Amino acid sequence: DCDMVQPLRKQWLEWISKGRAEYHGDLEGYGEATKQHQAVVREAIARHKELEADEEWKSQHCRLCPKCYKVIERTEGCSSMICGRNYHGGNAQPGCGHKFDWGAAPRYVPRTDRNKQLPGLDVAAARLRGAGVRHFFASCGACGEGIRGPRFRCVHCENFDCCIKCEGRLAEIHASGHVFQLIFEPEDPINEDLPSGTEVEVFGLEGSAASLNGVAAKVLRYLPDVRMYDLDLPLGGGQPIVPAANVQPMGADTSNAAQEILEKALAQQEARRFRLGLSDGRRVQISPAYEDPELANALGTVVRYRPTGTADYVITLDRPPEWACPQCTLLNHAAATQCAACRGTRPGGSSKSSGNMRIASQWL
Repeated sequence: DCDMVQPLRKQWLEWISKGRAEYHGDLEGYGEATKQHQAVVREAIARHKELEADEEWKSQHCRLCPKCYKVIERTEGCSSMICGRNYHGGNAQPGCGHKFDWGAAPRYVPRTDRNKQLPGLDVAAARLRGAGVRHFFASCGACGEGIRGPRFRCVHCENFDCCIKCEGRLAEIHASGHVFQLIFEPEDPINEDLPSGTEVEVFGLEGSAASLNGVAAKVLRYLPDVRMYDLDLPLGGGQPIVPAANVQPMGADTSNAAQEILEKALAQQEARRFRLGLSDGRRVQISPAYEDPELANALGTVVRYRPTGTADYVITLDRPPEWACPQCTLLNHAAATQCAACRGTRPGGSSKSSGNMRIASQWL
């Protein structure tokens, strides 16, 4: 969108003027090149403001020829017009010669939009959101490495990105008049349906959860209805539930590695469509819409497929749920058939006490 170039240019100037120093803590090492870079961007902003003023003037004083859409200015006289010259002769200019009435001609629409703006640059928030972010399928045009952290994309070049480590040298290695878009969050994330066991890391969490940023973990299961992951932290660190938007796969430092992980995730999504004829030992997940909320999203393994009748399965649950005694409300171990306190009988029998259960295929 060409109308966004000027807002992006202003944001870029804000970054090289003060945002860069705030992010890194100082400007030492950038020196004269940075000053020259700022001067070029300021000059470009001034030129664009002149263009905006010119476009605004034409929108108030000019119309378009209804036939060839040439921009026409009426300086004086009646409303009868001829495209390319004065109606009564003279002042010949390029035009199609079409006769029209000034009042009926379409108005000139400015080619620039002064109303488009970008939010102010919040460096502190960018440092939190952008730290550790992996931009898959993008590499730095300066050092050739994959981009981790803030990404800087040239809006003039077809394919030129820069990483935070090389960004300070852009005035020396790239056209100083080019504008860079600041990207703090991944545009092409790989965070949907990562299979169980995938090694991931957490990023971009705020508040008290920010302590998990940068932590490596393994996927226990994906909860598609709420787009969350149940993760397993190392060294018994717990099993937090983290939004998919704050999870990214590890080991995807090259485009080929990222593509491999992406294909596995897409295969996982495709597998959710198939429920019939799953072989013994196949890993499965119970639907989030299952009638028993305790078992929604639970993981298990197929023990036996029963294709006749209702086409259901016998599966072994990874973690059979505890059950609450209906008489004294005590939570009892999944394998117990009687309440440990009042000896009350488990409701619904013992169908889930061993971890095995029968379930219709529609719920897998």
